[in-house]
Amino acid sequence: MASTATETPTEKLTESMKGLVISASGTIPGYRHVTEAGKQEDCKIVSIDWLLQSKEKHAPVSVEEYLITSRKKLEDSLEKKPEVKLEKKRAREVSPAGEDSGPSKKQKEQHPPSQYLIDLVDEGCPEPRDALSVWQDAKGVVWDATLVNNDANGGNVDVLRIQLLMCQEPQRFHTWAFKYRAFEYKVGLILSSKEPIETSRSLATAKKVFGTKFEKFSGLAWEDRHALPLEDKWIFVETHQRHHGDQIPTTQVTTLKPGVDRVLGLILTSSIIENHYNNLASEICGTAQLDVQKKSYVIGVAILGRLTTLAGGTKADNASLCKERLLRAYNTVIPSGYNMITMESAESMLKSHDLLSKMHNARRIWRSAPSSPLALSHISQVMSLAEMDPGMRALCILVAVSSKLLPRVPKHEIDPT
Repeated sequence: MASTATETPTEKLTESMKGLVISASGTIPGYRHVTEAGKQEDCKIVSIDWLLQSKEKHAPVSVEEYLITSRKKLEDSLEKKPEVKLEKKRAREVSPAGEDSGPSKKQKEQHPPSQYLIDLVDEGCPEPRDALSVWQDAKGVVWDATLVNNDANGGNVDVLRIQLLMCQEPQRFHTWAFKYRAFEYKVGLILSSKEPIETSRSLATAKKVFGTKFEKFSGLAWEDRHALPLEDKWIFVETHQRHHGDQIPTTQVTTLKPGVDRVLGLILTSSIIENHYNNLASEICGTAQLDVQKKSYVIGVAILGRLTTLAGGTKADNASLCKERLLRAYNTVIPSGYNMITMESAESMLKSHDLLSKMHNARRIWRSAPSSPLALSHISQVMSLAEMDPGMRALCILVAVSSKLLPRVPKHEIDPT
């Protein structure tokens, strides 16, 4: 049967079944279907799961995963109940009785949100923040979008944040957007406007509102957020990959040899590491007197992350324009004076930010638990010594100190996490 444009899904499935023998549950005496299939060069045996999966997707799926090539595999397949591999669904989103019927049982029984999702609620939110959390779906996607756009009238940058929030008791969903502005040569973001809150008891409705808002500014569907935007649309930047949760490792390391922890303690309580941290912060942010607002810092690093994904990629005209806009946006959100970044320096700057963030965490752990193996492990990672023996780590740090590889600079601190 020749394939035509008017073929129905059933016809396509029937066509794809030519040359296949479906292994149904229940034995056929002597496994005659195995014997007969083996005589045909173009005939293969697949489990009945292939048929069920193809029916579920309304299109034939690849047979590779479902091939039966031996009698043992055939016997194993006959002992199992046929099943269809379905995508995980968070909860029933639309009630047959309508939106007013309230949330589903699955939604009521879901686990409490993590502290990370609670902390993500924007401080501009007019509702009590302790009762809210940003929604995260079953695939791990956080419904908290950050978009940036260059001000057409000058060097300023507008930052838009769209959030889908959940209130636990009573369960309902809020969707709203906040707009911030970063002024050229000034520090920090200033809240400039916010859209009205839209509240719903239905998650499906809230998602639809969120998607509509996102597409209004970016010109893209939420699912296509990583695609290149049109030249007059806002650019999506991912803020939840590098700044997720505590970022501090939870695994313990091998117990340090006697005396090693004391040596490292002396080094870490001196001004050497502190000065190195301050020096790195000063290099990234331009001047030692500059305090970088946490929101600005996170968005700046997200812009760098988007820039690195565009480096060496598509040659499309809108890709070049997108790079230029992101470069201007970064240099405005994190003004660094003479240290303006370019496409060539974006990746190295991103690595510097990663290092600064790790050092910040290491310092924080050390202050709360001096001599902790966890703190020493993280500091070793910062200094690229993670795979070394604990004693060798201490020796390398001592060499760095004695060689004055970590210079003194004026004190300066930012909070990048």
